[in-house]
Amino acid sequence: MKYAKTKHPIFGWDPYGTGCSYLPILAKCLKLFDGNVLEFGTGHHSSYLICTVVDPPNRVLSFEHNSAWFDALNSKEYSPLIWKKPNQEVHLIDDPTGHDCEAWDAAYEYIDKDKWSLAFIDHGNVPRRGIEMSKLKDKVDVIIGHDSQGTGYGFEQAYPNFKYKYESYMHECRTVVVSNKYDISKLDLTKEDITKLLETEP
Repeated sequence: MKYAKTKHPIFGWDPYGTGCSYLPILAKCLKLFDGNVLEFGTGHHSSYLICTVVDPPNRVLSFEHNSAWFDALNSKEYSPLIWKKPNQEVHLIDDPTGHDCEAWDAAYEYIDKDKWSLAFIDHGNVPRRGIEMSKLKDKVDVIIGHDSQGTGYGFEQAYPNFKYKYESYMHECRTVVVSNKYDISKLDLTKEDITKLLETEP
């Protein structure tokens, strides 16, 4: 498997930026934990990174609740850049307001059919993020949550369900990693990791 590093061909990225502060953690976890990947909440950067480095037979299963963003990702402009492999699929969740927590239960119709190595949680339904983390505790080996600072995202309610936890304080918008299978408590990001992410092509 390639090291999880690539630049978006249109947008580029900045791992020190607010919207991309999770990228170094996600990149390193994609390198360390090879297998099927779940993505809750699609995006220019996370979707492109995941779909670039995860090769068949491993799967990428993404969920999005914003219909406009879902349509954009499936348009001719974006689709060839992101959803370009037979092992990748994205499903629209019927939560147009971003406040219907129960609507996200529909995702598990697809999730429960397979085993998952890694999950990335960053969907627009903010209160659901912590709920998602808890629901995935026995389904996914390693789970990454973006925006773990404060209590607004509910991640802290999920932490007691996990043996191991690592939190990155590189940016005020923190990223947390939890697992019941692997001791990721000493997961460390170095300047070399970020340099590779920014400078090395896939």
